Amino acid sequence: METRTNLAYGNNTVPKFADAMALVDRIPEIPVDSPVYFYALDMLRDPGNREVFCSFPTDARRAAWMMYQFQKLHGF
Repeated sequence: METRTNLAYGNNTVPKFADAMALVDRIPEIPVDSPVYFYALDMLRDPGNREVFCSFPTDARRAAWMMYQFQKLHGF
């Protein structure tokens, strides 16, 4: 069974960093000058994180996951 990511990005390919950051840029809950935005820059360099991030069907879920990861790292 193909995953949503494979359907969107072709078989055995990972979303490009620029494509993932374009999704981040359109999320109002992650302002460009915020610590979470800069965390996203680092986190989405990893292909596995990009695949997970891009697999969410909505920006709200992407924002929630990114905030969860940021808070988990910083012990909030």
